Amino acid sequence: GGAKKKLKKMLKQCYRYVMDGIEEWAMSYSDLSCVNSKFTKTEVLSAFPRLGRSTSTSTSNINDNGNDDLNSMQVLYPAIDLNKFIPPDFESKTKSAPIVSLNRFERKKNIQVLLEAYAILKKEKGGDSSDVLVLPRLIISGGYDHRNTENVEYLEELKDLAKLLKIDKDTDFRPSVSDQERAIILQSAICVVYTPHREHFGIVPLEAMYAGSAVVAGNSGGPIETVINGQTGLLVDMKPGEKSSSANLAGAIGELLDNPKRAI
Repeated sequence: GGAKKKLKKMLKQCYRYVMDGIEEWAMSYSDLSCVNSKFTKTEVLSAFPRLGRSTSTSTSNINDNGNDDLNSMQVLYPAIDLNKFIPPDFESKTKSAPIVSLNRFERKKNIQVLLEAYAILKKEKGGDSSDVLVLPRLIISGGYDHRNTENVEYLEELKDLAKLLKIDKDTDFRPSVSDQERAIILQSAICVVYTPHREHFGIVPLEAMYAGSAVVAGNSGGPIETVINGQTGLLVDMKPGEKSSSANLAGAIGELLDNPKRAI
C-alpha cells in the first residue's frame, strides 16, 4: 500500500513537471496573456518563472504600485452583469438583517470558519441555552450540484458541524439559489462573508458591494484588490486550520452587528 502511494505520487510529480514545462513554453510565445488579478499574476510568475525573466529583459516598467508591468501579461479584472442584481436598500441594514455566505460548496471555500465564528458570537450574545435569537440568521448559500461528490459531502459536513456547534436552528442552508434569490440575499444582508483563502479573484465581493452590502473577507488573494478595508468592508486574517481565524472573523462581524451603520 505504501509503495503504491509513493509510486503514484512520483508519477503525478513527473506528469506535472512535464505538463508545466509545456504550458510555460507555450505561454512564452503568446503576444498577450491576461490574468484576473495581481495576485494571480504573482502566482503565475511564481509557477512559471521563465515567463518573468523572458519578458522583463525586454519590456519591463515599474508602475505606481511597485509591480512589474510586463507587456505580455496584464491584469484584466472580471466584470459583473448588473442586470442580474437589484439596487441597494440601505434601510434594511438593521441588526436583524442576515449574515450571508455565498460560495460553491467546496472544501477550499473554508465555509466552516464562518460557522465557528457564528457559534462564538452566539455565546457572546446570549449563550447556547438562550431561547431568544439575539443574532440575525445565518444564510449559507451557493452553487451546488448533486452529481458532484464533494458538493454533497461538504454540505453534509457543514450541516453536521452546525448541529455540533448548536447553531443548526439559526442557520439556513440554501444550495443552488436562482439569480433572483441571489440578488435578494445579497441586497438584504447585514454583511456578506467571503471565506476562501488565497482566492485568485472572487466575484462575490463585487456583487455584494454593488448590492450595497459590506463584505467581510479573508486578508489574502483577490479580495485585497477589491475590498477597501474599513470602507467597503473588512479584511480579516483567517487561514484554514488556524484557531484564531474563527475568533478574528467573529470580531469583524460583531463590529458590524454592534454598529449597523458601518455596513452601509
